[in-house]
Amino acid sequence: MRNLRLVAVLLLFTFLMMPLSQAQSQSLEETISAAVKFFGSAMGAGLYHSADVHGPLGLCLGVNGAIVTVPDEFKVLPVIDTNQITLGYVHANLGIGGNLELTGRMLLLFDLSGNLSIPTPGTAATGTGSLFSVGVKYGLIQLPAVPKLALQASAHIVTLPSDFDFGTVRGVSVKLIASHSFAIFGVYVGGGIDYSEAKVNDTIPDIGGQKFDETGFLYNVGVAVRVLPFITVNAGANFGEYNSYDLGADISIR
Repeated sequence: MRNLRLVAVLLLFTFLMMPLSQAQSQSLEETISAAVKFFGSAMGAGLYHSADVHGPLGLCLGVNGAIVTVPDEFKVLPVIDTNQITLGYVHANLGIGGNLELTGRMLLLFDLSGNLSIPTPGTAATGTGSLFSVGVKYGLIQLPAVPKLALQASAHIVTLPSDFDFGTVRGVSVKLIASHSFAIFGVYVGGGIDYSEAKVNDTIPDIGGQKFDETGFLYNVGVAVRVLPFITVNAGANFGEYNSYDLGADISIR
């Protein structure tokens, strides 16, 4: 629970270490850049588990947890004393025909009083925050008995607690995915670009109005095991500048 609460306050400490000398300002900018890259890594973790696109009105609902490595740059902040942060996601995929699938995902954060919060975009309550992702997956190769290939693009936005609202945090992920299913299990691999940026409010001293952006490459490998006719359990590893690992379960009707 404490690890989850850390995510909501990471950028608060990053942006409110004021006033700053020139050297401190440069150090802060480096820390912000690391923070933005970290969020980019978190956005791309566990984003997919198959290249198999659902048919029209086919539906997938699932939950996932991800363990993301905390960069050394964060450990200069007084709130950080851990090497990893655990995140929880819920996601949904909907087939719309034409080898297309809509995707959505929400990161669950604990608020600062320790209660689970599921805010809606644009209305994050005091002390809560979350990450929302929407996207589309297109099936490039969807033939039976051969590996599937798909391209997925997703947009992400972070909602921050009103007390910590320093600006806008958002990102984009573009991934190429391949997967193949056997009798009761499947394997998947993929990789692509994660772009993340933070735009600071003009009211923040010294760095107001600045934009910080980072682009990273993240690739993924994993396995999905069918435990019941419509239920699979998946586990994956995500490799980039900051590594992460995810585990979850899906209910899928194709």
